[in-house]
Amino acid sequence: MAADDQSGTPPFPALSTRISLSLLLALLFAGAALVVACGTNAENRPGGGDSLPKLPSIYMPPSTLIKDGDITLAIRLSDEQQAVTVYQAAPYREADDRYVESIATKLGIVGKPERNSDGVYEVDSGAGSVTVWGENNFSFVRTPSQETGTGTAGDEELSRQAETFLSEYGLLPANAQFQSVDSHRIVNFRNRLVSPGIGGPLVDVVVDPNGVVTQFRYDWPDLIRLGDYPLLSEKQAFERIFEGGVFVTFRHFPAQVDSVQLSFHEERAENGENVYVPFYWFRGPDDGSIRVPAVRDEYIQGPNGGP
Repeated sequence: MAADDQSGTPPFPALSTRISLSLLLALLFAGAALVVACGTNAENRPGGGDSLPKLPSIYMPPSTLIKDGDITLAIRLSDEQQAVTVYQAAPYREADDRYVESIATKLGIVGKPERNSDGVYEVDSGAGSVTVWGENNFSFVRTPSQETGTGTAGDEELSRQAETFLSEYGLLPANAQFQSVDSHRIVNFRNRLVSPGIGGPLVDVVVDPNGVVTQFRYDWPDLIRLGDYPLLSEKQAFERIFEGGVFVTFRHFPAQVDSVQLSFHEERAENGENVYVPFYWFRGPDDGSIRVPAVRDEYIQGPNGGP
C-alpha cells in the first residue's frame, strides 16, 4: 500500500473508468453475438452461404435448337424465385443372412437364404420367393393361384388394396405417396420429397383381379438433405429453352405449353451416390415436353456449371 501511495495510483480504477470499460465490453459482446447470429441465419436461410455442394448435371442429349415462335404459352409463368430442398440417397448398405431372413419371414417365405456370385440373396418356398439386393432393396413374388377374377377394380381401389397390403406388413415407407396405376395393374408409390420425378425411391405393387398382391418391388433408400438451393423462376427457365441444353420430346413445331411443374431427376454424383436434381417440366397437350435445369449454373457440376 505504501508503494501505491507514493506513486499516486489508487488501488482500484476510478469509477468512471470502470463504467467505460464495462460499456466497451458490453458493446464488444453484443457485436460478437450479432455476427454469430447473422452467420447462423445466412447458413440456414434457403440457398444461403457457399457451403452448398454442386449438383451433378442432368444429361440433356443434343436436340434441335428451338427458335422464337416454335413454342407458344397457354399459361402464365411465374417470375418469382424460390428455393427447393435437394436430397441424395444414403450410401448403399449390404444385406446379411439375418436381414434377409427377417424380410422373408415377414412375408411368409420360410427357407434358407442363398447368396449367388453377384451377392444377391434369394429365399424360395412353396408360398413364393424373395430376392434381396441390399437393405431396403428387395422384391417379392407370390406363387400363382389357380383362381381368376374379373379385374373390374379402378385405380383408386387398386391403390387402396396395395396400400393396405404394405401397411399390414409394415412396408409402407414414411413419405410414400401414391403416384399412378399402369395398364398392367402395377401400383406405383414414390417418395414425396423427390416426387414427381424421373428415377428415385419406389415401391411398385402388382394387384391381381382378385385384389391379391402377387408381387412387388421395394427400393427405398434413406435420403440425406444436401441443402436448400435457389431456383430459377419459371420465366427464367423458359428463356433457357432457346439457349439449348434442354431435353425436348415435342415432335412437331409450333408446339404449345399448357403446364409447368417442378420435378426431380435422379443423377449419379462424383461420390457415387444418387442425387435428385430439380428441373422444370414444361408440358403440352400432345404429351410433348421440355425438361430444363431449375438451378443456376453455379450450382451445377459439369458441362453447364463449374469444373
